[in-house]
Amino acid sequence: MTQKTVLDRLIRDRVLSATLGTFSRTTEKIAETLAEELLREPEFREQMRQLVRAAFTKALSDLQAEAPEEKE
Repeated sequence: MTQKTVLDRLIRDRVLSATLGTFSRTTEKIAETLAEELLREPEFREQMRQLVRAAFTKALSDLQAEAPEEKE
């Protein structure tokens, strides 16, 4: 079994950090590209609009149901 030196650990940590950063940026770019392409599709855009409206309507309804009653 080889003992890792401080230099070995520093190099490994730096390579890991650089690799994770690259993957993170690549993932963001792919997600952005997919979103742009999907939003160009009229059917998908309309379905997304309906989903968002439904989610906001439910959230508003839930908030109103949980709101304390006003005292007169």
